[in-house]
Amino acid sequence: LAAPAPSGAGTMIAPYPYRPKEFAFIYEGGLFHLFYIRHNILAPHLDSTEVDFGHAVSQDLASWTHLEPVLRARPGKWDDLHVWSPTIIRENGVYYMYYTGVTIPPGQSHLYQRTGVATSTDLVSWERYDEPVFDANRVPWAFADSSQYPGCQFRDPFVMPDPGVSGRWLMYYVATP
Repeated sequence: LAAPAPSGAGTMIAPYPYRPKEFAFIYEGGLFHLFYIRHNILAPHLDSTEVDFGHAVSQDLASWTHLEPVLRARPGKWDDLHVWSPTIIRENGVYYMYYTGVTIPPGQSHLYQRTGVATSTDLVSWERYDEPVFDANRVPWAFADSSQYPGCQFRDPFVMPDPGVSGRWLMYYVATP
């Protein structure tokens, strides 16, 4: 849907002590929805608090209302440490949020990053797939297990319609070759 031109410059300021980091926008129902990593500025470790996505809405990109955070990291699951890099698409009335889920496998010391998806029909309540939908094991040129190598990356999915093929979607992502 086409969004109206913003009425004025504004800044979305996350509730203290958070700052927004890596985000996704979608315009629906007369509102701009912003989903972002909530990074706690008081945390002793840079990424240690990135465990959910903030959600703010605006009619004009100048005034913002903060809603409850969504998709908190889940203890004991494949995305139990961090959730990063949301991207949202809409298909047939359903919203799909692709995101990076991060864990540290038992006995390992490196982050294992994979792509997950959650769905919503109202942009407020989200239902996650239980398992990741994409990982480095499906990419022959990428390190197959990011938990084994320091600095290995497999994250930041960005999903968009393929401009060359109707009905097909593309996903761009970061990976370590």
